[in-house]
Amino acid sequence: MSKTLKIVIPMAGFGTRLRPHTWSRPKQLMSLAGKTVLEHVLDQFNSLPADLDIEYIFIVGYLGEKIEAFMDKHYPQLKVRYVVQSEMRGQS
Repeated sequence: MSKTLKIVIPMAGFGTRLRPHTWSRPKQLMSLAGKTVLEHVLDQFNSLPADLDIEYIFIVGYLGEKIEAFMDKHYPQLKVRYVVQSEMRGQS
């Protein structure tokens, strides 16, 4: 029986401090050192044991559909669930 690990990553903010770059792209998809910020975050979990059943839970909001499209294209093998935060209540 494999163990399940749920990894929750909040990313629902507007990215206002990175304007004008985030008008059309969420901050998680901004390029940094040759990869997106999201790819750098996901790389941190590569060292987890292979027998773990990992579910990523992304809390998305503004431009969340772009994050979902990116994950579908670049990480189709990962189990990802999206939770939409429709009302922003602070910083993520």
